[in-house]
Amino acid sequence: MNINEIYDRLSIKGSINNGDSVKVRTGMFNENDLIRIFTGLDELDFKIDRQGLMEIMNNLLPKIQQLPNENSFTHMIEMFKLLEGEINSYYGTSSKGDVERLQFYMVNGIKIDDECRVCSMSQIKGKGIAKCAEKAALANNILLILNSMGLFDYKVNYVEALCSLNNGIPEGHAFLEFDRVNAKGKNTHIIYDITNPEIILYNGEKGFYPAVYSLNDDEYKSFLEGNYFDNSKFIVFEYYQLKETRKYCGFKINEYEDDFQEISDKNKKIK
Repeated sequence: MNINEIYDRLSIKGSINNGDSVKVRTGMFNENDLIRIFTGLDELDFKIDRQGLMEIMNNLLPKIQQLPNENSFTHMIEMFKLLEGEINSYYGTSSKGDVERLQFYMVNGIKIDDECRVCSMSQIKGKGIAKCAEKAALANNILLILNSMGLFDYKVNYVEALCSLNNGIPEGHAFLEFDRVNAKGKNTHIIYDITNPEIILYNGEKGFYPAVYSLNDDEYKSFLEGNYFDNSKFIVFEYYQLKETRKYCGFKINEYEDDFQEISDKNKKIK
């Protein structure tokens, strides 16, 4: 079965579990699915188009197939490194800020109705404006295709929640989750934030490592209920010193409501 046939089979309507605090979506994003981009303006959306997805799959697949047959964890991390590199290369380095991203969507987005404007992944190729929604949604589709091809062991879910870096104000964020059995035979929930690799310090040298976190069932349930976890859950935390702190949590954080409203009001003025 080739990539196009797998796409046709997978591109059915995904299922969404909108909890009180965290939103989890299962399945492929097809060309009719609109993905919000967390700007404070609900009418700006993104979509994965078939042409763009096939282009990046054709570039990435030969590299994935050439990965050495190492243990499953090492293979997963090496795959994520390739994935991040390919997605960043496709979209362009994220050198532009939220204002430029917002303005591009408003000027170039296709009007669905009087309010909604939508940009496809092909439209923003090379523009350097892609952030979490665009990257996580694309990674979601790529990993689901690789799973169907037997090249990735897990079926991923697309998650919307909040993330704060270095104790800053939490912002709307998108990332991935999947279940994995660890070396001790216990089921764990893997959180993969493709947008924000961890900055690690090792022997005085700075480097980057895929932001992969491991939660047990109770910790993941607590997260879905609105509680936070931090990057002490980094899957190789004991081996590296981390340069920054970060927390992931649900949308129910009353103490930040005024900050969220200020961000939304600020973005509306840009229009």
